Amino acid sequence: MILSFVLLGVGTAGAQTTTTATTTATTTVTATTTISVVEFNSQVQDLTKQISEIKAKLTKLLVDNIELVKTDPVKVKLLQELLAGDKTIYPEGVITGTLGNLTTQAIVRYANRNNVVLKGPMRLIQLGAGKSGQVPSGLLKAPGIQKKIVPTANSSSTGGVLNNLKNIFRKK
Repeated sequence: MILSFVLLGVGTAGAQTTTTATTTATTTVTATTTISVVEFNSQVQDLTKQISEIKAKLTKLLVDNIELVKTDPVKVKLLQELLAGDKTIYPEGVITGTLGNLTTQAIVRYANRNNVVLKGPMRLIQLGAGKSGQVPSGLLKAPGIQKKIVPTANSSSTGGVLNNLKNIFRKK
């Protein structure tokens, strides 16, 4: 686009002078890329696959660190949302931010399906303890059980883990 204007003035000798100024505006044209429907669908599939992989990694990270996650309602809620994405693992799909019985069962189902060895008190539940709400009397004394229980971050000894187990099973 060209803009022109004329300036009229009086010269030193009294004669009229005309000055013309011209300004040119530059317009930048940005080309857009068009893709076919097939390419678009392919990109959507790739991104969907990446999202699924990220969700799987995040779920495993949360489950692997359940002893830290269980005290944070925001992390528990995120874990519940991720588990609820698979109705065979968490059919109830209850999202509360509280690690209750339904979520615990879902975590165990997830761990069993994905060959994840749970740690701490969740390991005993994975092994079949606590379904009745009580730790079987001989379980804590069973040969080799101490090796299967990994001490939690807030427990300095196996005794601390056992006390935590007893408290957890009493609450249910």
